Amino acid sequence: MVDQRAICHEAGHAVVAMNFGFAVTGISLKESIPITNFDVPEATTLQACVVYSGGAAAEKVVFGCFDEASSFDRQTISDAGGGSLEDYLDYAMEIIRANPTCHKTMCDEMVKNWLCEETESSLSGSNSDKLNFELLNGTRIKEIWQWYDP
Repeated sequence: MVDQRAICHEAGHAVVAMNFGFAVTGISLKESIPITNFDVPEATTLQACVVYSGGAAAEKVVFGCFDEASSFDRQTISDAGGGSLEDYLDYAMEIIRANPTCHKTMCDEMVKNWLCEETESSLSGSNSDKLNFELLNGTRIKEIWQWYDP
C-alpha cells in the first residue's frame, strides 16, 4: 500500500537538497520504507540541517502537520550540532513552497512506480509484503529539478 505521507516526506528531502546543489542519488523503498539517498559533503551545518528538515517541511506544507515519525531526521540534526528540527522548518518550507510543481512531480512519479511494483509483485506471486526497489533514480530526480527549477 502506497504511503503518500512518506513519499511526500522523501520528495521534500530531495527538493531541499537539490535547492542547495547537492546530489540526490535516488529515493528507494527498503522494506516498504522510502529513503532518500543524498550526498552533502560540502554542506554547512545550516544547509545540512535544512535538508534533514525538508521531509517534515514538505509534510507540513502538503498535510498541514508533520508526522512525529521524523525521529531519524531529528536525531541527525541533533548529531550535527544543529539543535532541533523546528529551528530549520520555516526555511525548508520556503524552499518547498518555491518548488511546488517539482515536489508534486516527484511524488506523483514515486506513487506510480510504487503501484507498478506492487502490482508486479502480486502478479508474480511474491510472498514478501516488504518491498525493496528504487522509487526514483538520481538521473530522473535531476531531470525533474532542471525542468522545474525556478
